Amino acid sequence: MDTMVFDDEPPPEPRDGWLLVRIYVPELNVYKCLQFPSDKVVWDVKQQCLASLPK
Repeated sequence: MDTMVFDDEPPPEPRDGWLLVRIYVPELNVYKCLQFPSDKVVWDVKQQCLASLPK
C-alpha cells in the first residue's frame, strides 16, 4: 500500500506527485492526514479514507 497515515503529528509537506488529504470528523473527534500518489484512482482513495476511520 502506498498510503501514508499521520495520526498524532503534523504531516510533512506532500512530496512531488503526492496529494495530501485531511479528514476531520467532529462527531467522532477524529483527525486523519493521508497522502496518496497523484495517479491513484479517486475510488481507491475514497475507500482507503473511509477504511482509516474508526467503526
